Amino acid sequence: MDGNYGILCNSSMDTYGYLYNNTFDPAYPTMNILAIDDDSGGYYQFMFTIVLQTLSQYILVVTTFNKNVTGPFTITAVGLASVEFSRINISSGSTTTMTTSTTTSIGWTNTTTTTAIGIINTTRTTTIGQTNSITTTTIGMTNATRTTTIGKISSSSNDDVAIEI
Repeated sequence: MDGNYGILCNSSMDTYGYLYNNTFDPAYPTMNILAIDDDSGGYYQFMFTIVLQTLSQYILVVTTFNKNVTGPFTITAVGLASVEFSRINISSGSTTTMTTSTTTSIGWTNTTTTTAIGIINTTRTTTIGQTNSITTTTIGMTNATRTTTIGKISSSSNDDVAIEI
């Protein structure tokens, strides 16, 4: 459904995000760029609030602000309809652990549930009308997961991970 969507990263790393329309070419990083963000999500996390169109392809490129930084990150997308993430490209020198997501929409409330691989922080996101709520819960060393989880970045430089939305 066409409309406003929020895309938020959650990580202990200083993340940086790029959102592209249709395609991403690392040789031409400014071509098809829709949005770039570093810290709008607070705590050194990127966040986009953007109008997305149904049946369009968007590429989310996730990297870190500093070189040689690795670790897990979580991407949460909220809006009027479900958002499905799938891996489309990994640049050389980086690795990504992907998870699969199942999305259920009930009226105006969209809930995305993901089975995660590895240790992931918990994020439960619900959109009700214009009110968005993000709740993060961690219980000891066990993390329950109800989130759209993308994976883990490992890079020797500012390599990118591209994700189709």
